[in-house]
Amino acid sequence: MVVLLALTSADRGSELAGNDLRFRRFHPEGTEFNLPELTKSVRVGKNLKSSFHASFPQDKLLCPYECVKVYESLTSTFRPVDPARPNKLFLAITSPHKPVKSATSAHWIENLLVKSGIDSNIFTAHSTRGAASSTTARAGMSVSDILRVANWTSDNTFQRFYYKPFQDPSFGRTVLSLT
Repeated sequence: MVVLLALTSADRGSELAGNDLRFRRFHPEGTEFNLPELTKSVRVGKNLKSSFHASFPQDKLLCPYECVKVYESLTSTFRPVDPARPNKLFLAITSPHKPVKSATSAHWIENLLVKSGIDSNIFTAHSTRGAASSTTARAGMSVSDILRVANWTSDNTFQRFYYKPFQDPSFGRTVLSLT
């Protein structure tokens, strides 16, 4: 689920670990989290960050909305009873099931990358931010919308550090086929 949320929001690991169920809302279109604290890119005086994870009714196993609901249900016995107490989304797998830090969620993401055959020496948990934003750019999403979702103020940040253009083999293959 942490990978699914990372890919559908372009959130940083610290933002994923900061998601709190007290500030979670379900909408027909998906699940929204409003972070209750400052993040790396949100300073005092600015609006706190929110992230939205669109529902995906075509496949419940890939639907962030459904995954969050099921995860909440499965972990309900480990959560605080007092609704005023912090209630972080991600809990440790082992007892006493405390909220995880961003390093743990990053470790979970990297484990899935390795199990998927992706070289973790090249791609890290933070690579999901670039992968998600690059994929949406290639699909035609506007750069201004990508900047807003990823909370970047400049397209220079996106272009310089995160945009990974897809390599098109057609030019080289065309040249080779004509020789």
